[in-house]
Amino acid sequence: MPKQHLKRLAAPRTWPIKRKGIKYSVRPRPGAHPLEFGLPLGIALRDMLGKAQTTTEVKNLLNFTECKVDGKRRKDHRFIIGLMDVLQVGADNYRMIINTKSKLQLTEEKNPGQKPCAIKGKCIVKGKIQLNLHDGSNMLTDDKKYKVGDTLLLGLPKKEIKGHLPLKEGAFVYLTGGGHVGETGIIEHLSGNVIVVKTKKATFETHKRYAFIIMSEEL
Repeated sequence: MPKQHLKRLAAPRTWPIKRKGIKYSVRPRPGAHPLEFGLPLGIALRDMLGKAQTTTEVKNLLNFTECKVDGKRRKDHRFIIGLMDVLQVGADNYRMIINTKSKLQLTEEKNPGQKPCAIKGKCIVKGKIQLNLHDGSNMLTDDKKYKVGDTLLLGLPKKEIKGHLPLKEGAFVYLTGGGHVGETGIIEHLSGNVIVVKTKKATFETHKRYAFIIMSEEL
């Protein structure tokens, strides 16, 4: 039987939780996101948003208040919520990002009906092109224009394609790792696995795998 708890000292450093005073934290169920970029819904509600004080209160909240992740009702406090997911609690909407301190953070979201998903891989399945997205989901298409590293704008909750943001020079980018994690800027140059990004403060090189193409510099 999978363990339901995780020692706080062993939890990913991206989790914005206290490390001392309490020995254990909730372990999320296996799901779409790796632990580095996802955490349990219960922690999001209790530790990040302050919607509850205890796990019992979290469970009551999930049972009696409409809580949705990417437009779908969720009642499991161990459900994993991760990078770019949209969390709706009653009338409030939030998006999960990773900030410049390498911590997962929920920010208020004005467009909860749309989710950007980075294409992390492609393969052929029964004559169709399968796009493997950063949140563990995948979709089939006949369109060959979608490339690894591009971003798809998906409508929620059905996740139909509403837009396409290619990885190219001049694109706005949000960095999900490396020394400039959480920063946004413009891709000035792209060569192999290296991109040159210009932000408001500096210009630097970083690995292409950290690039997440977005619609504007603000996230």
